[in-house]
Amino acid sequence: CLVKEERRNFREQYREVVSAGHLPRSIHLGNNIRFRVDKTPLRYGLSPGDPARAYRQDGYSGPSVLGADIIRQGKVRSYSNIEDWDTGLSIISYLNLAFPDEKCVCVMKHGIPFAVGKASSVEEAYVLAWNRDPIIPFGSVITLSGVVEKPLAERIHQVFIDGILAKGYTDGAIDVLRKKPDLRIIQLPNLRNPIDDYGYEVKSVQGGMLLADRHKLRTLRPEDIGVQSV
Repeated sequence: CLVKEERRNFREQYREVVSAGHLPRSIHLGNNIRFRVDKTPLRYGLSPGDPARAYRQDGYSGPSVLGADIIRQGKVRSYSNIEDWDTGLSIISYLNLAFPDEKCVCVMKHGIPFAVGKASSVEEAYVLAWNRDPIIPFGSVITLSGVVEKPLAERIHQVFIDGILAKGYTDGAIDVLRKKPDLRIIQLPNLRNPIDDYGYEVKSVQGGMLLADRHKLRTLRPEDIGVQSV
């Protein structure tokens, strides 16, 4: 019955999706770069009522918000949700590289990294990040580098957020988070894996676009730093 009810809710939510049929189903950049439209539509674009599509890069093997497993859609994801999760994922990836033995959490809202926490457990990291200011991140999205367990899910259940992206969830955590019908819950099992494929950075400008290799994350070692006398 629960599954049938969720499917019914999904159908209702997809009726809210702004039609983007005029946008291309694939984008080719040269002979070796191709982006295909993601099977999951976006609810809207930069603002409510604006059409938008998300595209996945062919052959990309690194962690990606668009490659995450949707555990519960909640409301259909919007352009800003994807942007915020992607920025959070980039921050978490850097922290994972710099602090491989710790768990990290990033709270994003409207394109701004509102707070970041790192600790020995993902719950501790969440508390550090959220307590930065428990009022302002109302309606934010959260990225967590570890597995969400029931005690952490109960903390998250007490606040209003748009969505959560984590490495994984226990069954008890999912049971708690499902009580929020509009909460977007997605899972990215390879979130903490070392990155060897950074893909491309594509940004639009008026009348054109910018294309670049994404910045490759690395941490500085003592031997990378030198002192030069003047």
